[in-house]
Amino acid sequence: MSVENEYASLDPLETRIATHRKFSERADDVEKAVYDHLRERLGTALLDVGCGTGTFLRRLRSWGYSGELTGLDSSSAAVARVRADGAATGVLGQATALPFQDGRFTTVTARHMLYHVPEPEAALREFARVAGPQGQVAVSVNRARTVPGVTALVERQLTVHALPSTSLAGSTDSERLPGIMAEVFPHVRSYSYENALVFPHADALIRFAVAVLGVYGLSVDSTVRRSVIEGIRAEATEWFAANRVPWRDPKGYTICIGRFS
Repeated sequence: MSVENEYASLDPLETRIATHRKFSERADDVEKAVYDHLRERLGTALLDVGCGTGTFLRRLRSWGYSGELTGLDSSSAAVARVRADGAATGVLGQATALPFQDGRFTTVTARHMLYHVPEPEAALREFARVAGPQGQVAVSVNRARTVPGVTALVERQLTVHALPSTSLAGSTDSERLPGIMAEVFPHVRSYSYENALVFPHADALIRFAVAVLGVYGLSVDSTVRRSVIEGIRAEATEWFAANRVPWRDPKGYTICIGRFS
């Protein structure tokens, strides 16, 4: 399943976002963190690559940003959402072939999307091109094997059902990102954040795990999807019955800011 198909519906993405907002051990606001690192040099035009649900663009308006906002995504559903919101211009496109002229934007953001790109270096070069020599580029990615407990739970059930248990997300993580950013930008600053998801009951864990299935290519119309979900439900329910404590899963991410000056 392609990334475009994975995000044909934004519901799983919204479930994952809501889970991180509600069940993080400490307050976790990636969008605000990205904004805080950029706010002094946002400039007059911002491009958000992989804009998803468009919440970052809407929040930029609520934080007082009055410049031009553009959201780009390879998902038609995401672009339609941005256009309907009215806070920004929505553009359908690919990160490795941005349909914009050189230096078109003063800031480019790519939040938790670069691991979906087969050629992340090519995407970074495109970000740099449209940001221009005076612009800035912010990229955020998860650390390697973030939420390992949920990952193992999902992968076990996929394996039981003889399905591929390799995530569609690539290998661009917190360890790799600073190095490939430095190949494109002479000035790179990295900021790392560590946290955890804490699930107080099985239902919350199950909802999140099911929302992750698309990342592994399991489509909503798969004939075995229901059986996989039942396996996840049974295992999660059994774990909570046996342990009677919250399920704690470490997570983390890194934000890298690249500039030419």
